[in-house]
Amino acid sequence: EWLLAEHVHGNHAPANAAHAKPAQPLYLTCQARMEPYYVRFGFRTLQAEEMPPYFRRLFRLARFVQRISPKMGEMRVMCKST
Repeated sequence: EWLLAEHVHGNHAPANAAHAKPAQPLYLTCQARMEPYYVRFGFRTLQAEEMPPYFRRLFRLARFVQRISPKMGEMRVMCKST
C-alpha cells in the first residue's frame, strides 16, 4: 500500500495528516480499494480535470503503468477542503 498526502504548495505531510484540518486543500493518492476509508474523513475523489498539475501527471502515469501491470490496481487522487 502507498499513501502520499500533499498540501497544494508541495509540502509532504505525514499519512496521519488525513485526520487534521488543513488550512489549504489536502490531496492524497491511494489505491482505489482505500477510497471508502478516506471518504469517512471528508476526502472526495477528484476527476482528472479537477486535479492540480502534479497529481494529474501522476494519475496519468499510474493509469499507463496499470495498463501494463493490472495487478498494480487503480489509483485515486482525493482532496479534503477546509
